[in-house]
This record gives sequence, C-alpha cells and structure tokens, in this order.
Amino acid sequence: MEKLLKNSLYQIAAVVALLSGLFYLSLISLLGRPLQRMSKHIDALRDGRGGYLADSYREGALPIAELEKIRSSLNDYQKRLDDLHIHLESKNTELWSLAHHDPLTGIHNRRAFEDDWQETLSLAEGKAVDVSFILFDCDHFKAINDTYGHSVGDLVLQGITESLQRALRSGDRLYRLGGDEFAMLLLGAAPAQAIKAAERCMEEVYAHNFSDSGVKEPVRISIGLAHVLGTDIEALNALQKCADIAMYYAKRPDHSKIAVYADTMVSNSSALVSNWVANAVYEAIARKRPLEMHYQPIVHLPGTEPAYYEALVRIREGDELIMPGSIFPVVESRRLEAEFDIAIIEQISHDLSQGLIPAHTGVSINISGPSIILNNVLERLEKLTPFLASYKIVLEITETALITQITRASSNLTKLREAGFIIALDDFGSGYSSLMYLSSMPVDLIKFDISLIQALNEDDRQGMIVENLARLISNAGYDLLAEGIETQEAFDKVKELGFSYAQGYYLGRPEKLG
Repeated sequence: MEKLLKNSLYQIAAVVALLSGLFYLSLISLLGRPLQRMSKHIDALRDGRGGYLADSYREGALPIAELEKIRSSLNDYQKRLDDLHIHLESKNTELWSLAHHDPLTGIHNRRAFEDDWQETLSLAEGKAVDVSFILFDCDHFKAINDTYGHSVGDLVLQGITESLQRALRSGDRLYRLGGDEFAMLLLGAAPAQAIKAAERCMEEVYAHNFSDSGVKEPVRISIGLAHVLGTDIEALNALQKCADIAMYYAKRPDHSKIAVYADTMVSNSSALVSNWVANAVYEAIARKRPLEMHYQPIVHLPGTEPAYYEALVRIREGDELIMPGSIFPVVESRRLEAEFDIAIIEQISHDLSQGLIPAHTGVSINISGPSIILNNVLERLEKLTPFLASYKIVLEITETALITQITRASSNLTKLREAGFIIALDDFGSGYSSLMYLSSMPVDLIKFDISLIQALNEDDRQGMIVENLARLISNAGYDLLAEGIETQEAFDKVKELGFSYAQGYYLGRPEKLG
C-alpha cells in the first residue's frame, strides 16, 4: 500500500507538473506573445512605422476577448490617426495655396513672389542668364476706388488681372504685390522679348471693356521694366528697384506708358528716382510732419496789390527743398491724394492761426477732384469756417476730369460755398477741365491755364478764340483769373479783356510768409 501510494503521488506530481507546464505554455501563447506584439506595435506607432495590428494574426481575432478588444481599439485609433493625417495633409496643401495666392484675383501674391525671387537669384546668380522684371501699376486707381467704391475697384483689379494673364507665355507667373501693383519675372527672355511681353500686356488692358464694371473713364496702366544678366550680381540685386524707377518714369505725362530702365533715369534730376526723395515725401504725409507752404500773390485787377495768396506746398528735408514736381508723382504712385490734401489744409490752418498770412487778404487752396467727394476732406475744410470772418478762402478744384460723381461733388461744393468759401475751377483750358463743369458745378471763379494766357500773345485764330472765350465766360457772370503773367504785355492784355485777378512771376514769386 505504501509503495502504491508513493507511486500515485509521483504520478500526481508529474501530472501537476505537466499541467503546470502546459498552462504556462498556454499562458505564454494566449497572453504573453500577444502582449509582446502589442508592445512592439505601440513602439512602432510611436516611431511612425505602425500599420494595423491584425496583420500579424492569421486567424484574425485573438482568443481572449479582452485582448481582442484592445487590438480592435488600437486598430480603430490607428485608422482615425491615418484619416486625420490625410485631412491635415490636405489642409496644409490648402493653407499653403492660400498663403501664396491672392484671394481677390487668384494669382500669386507677394509671399509667393519673394519665394520665387530667392529661387531666381540662386538659379541666375553668376550665370549668363537673362533676367527681366516687369512692374505694373494702375493709373489713378485710388480715384477710381474713391469715386465708384471698393467693390468696383475690385472688379477693375480683376479685369486687369485677366488682361495681363492673357498676355503671358506658358509657364510665366503673374504676381499681385499689393493694392494695384502687379509684377512678372521672366527668366531666359532677352530684352526685346521682355519689351514685347510688356506691350502685349498693355494692349490686353487697353482692349478690356471696363465699362462693364461701371467705370466710365478709360483704365490705363504704367509699366516699368528692368533687365540684367545674372553675371552682374550687383545689378541683379537692384533689379526690383530699377523697375520701380522705370515705372515712375512711365507715369510722367511726357513719357511712354512703358519705360525701360536706363542709368540716365537716375542722373535726371527732374525724375522721381531718388529713394531719399520718395521717403521724405512719404514720411511728411504719412507721419504728419509739418509741410512748408510758400504763398504766391494773386492781385485784384486793375491794381497790383495782393488780394489773396495761392498756397503752394514744399517739403524740406535737411538743407534740401523738395518741389511739387517731385512730390506729386510720389503722392500719386502711393495713392495718398486725400491724405496729402488734408495735410495741406492742416498746415494752412496753422499758418492762418499764427497770423502768417496778411490780414484782409486770403488764401487759395488746391483740392484734387477725387478728394472733394470724400467726407473726411469735407469735414477738414469745414473746420476753416471760423477764418472766413477775416480771410477770403478760395478752393481751387483740380483734376476735374476725374470727378465722375458730379452730383455728390456739387453738393459738397454748394455746402462749402454757402458757408462762405469761394469755388474756383483750376487749370481751365489745360485739358483737365471743360465747359461742362461750368453748368454742372457751383463755380465762382475760372482760372485760365497758362497755355491759354500764352495764346493771347499770338496774333492768330487761337488768340482770337481765347479772347472771345474770356469775354463769353466773363459775360456769363464768372470772375476770371489769369495765371502765368510774366510780362507787362500779358498783364495789360488780361486787364483789357476784363480779367478780375492775375498771378505770375511778373507780379510776385512764391515765398514763405511771416
């Protein structure tokens, strides 16, 4: 019995040991290895190398429900991560596109241009590769915006974009740098090819029907072009500046609307090509630095005593005095007409309050046509009303051809006239004004342009026309002012024709008062 009992115990122990071994192996197979694989899979996910966990199991599902649930949860999580990654990739692509494209026109923006410019520099620098930079700017765009509203201005920009894109070669890129300024980079195009591209762009813009957008005036652009070889590293780095200088030239009334940069542009003192001049003008207007007003006497005929003075702006920068010929191109190119008019009004207000303008005379202020319809300009003019008790204040309206909201302009001028201001039509006969404004706008004084006054000295048909025109307007009840009086003969002639006022170097030059 004892021996049988021991054998039974050994057998039981062997069975228990065998069962324990089988249990351990089962535990390893059912729990340990799946957990080990899950651990490796999680490590792979952390390193960005993981797929779906089910790929490593032939049977698909795990034999333990809890492990299968964990595996399924990990796979679901991985799928959501994959979907999120795809979505993020799509959004990143979309954001990159938005960051490099202009939302209004759909073309590349300044950020895209800067990226492409750096790439162009790296490709062309030191190599005999033609590089051309073309700069486009819409003439009088701010006037269009102020007259018709920003929605119409946007349509004009879109129309310009469509026109320019029609002129591009395959592979060329058009950029909107900001506002109404566009640019194009041409790599491998000879100077003649770049000029042809600029001409195509000009033709396309001229051919576009902007009247569909509600604009009555023709929309025109100015184009500045600069070209260099990549071997000229210094010129390559200055290419944008050179195109900018050329564009200023294109905006001049006596120049073609397409200007190709040349070194003579820098040496020409009458051109707006100096950075310090442009910066000084911009700083004076944008930073509200004091302007320097010079006043030219306007005499009441037939005498020679000043009746009032025309305010003429200057900007002083150190020892240099910047004249209007250099000021106005900057104002126009940077679309600062309204801000410039307000700055002049404020400076004249200061001079009046300081008593710099002689008592019992007055002052004439030039106001651009697009500005007279703006509420902030009107409000600033109305603040001069207290000075009307002691001074004659004449408002000379310039650039009348740009006034398309005649009703609003007339309403504002009528309000100012009723307050005591005298309204003058400036540069009559220069091509910027016409007889239409005499009947459609409240005007007291007609200022004959110097070209008409010079015609009076000619004993021909033109002189006779000007004489009869002067008598006609005078008989209609308007006061006449003759500018550009430089000789005794011209002075006597305008007195004979019945002009009420005269100004010119013969009667007095512009100078500071006080």
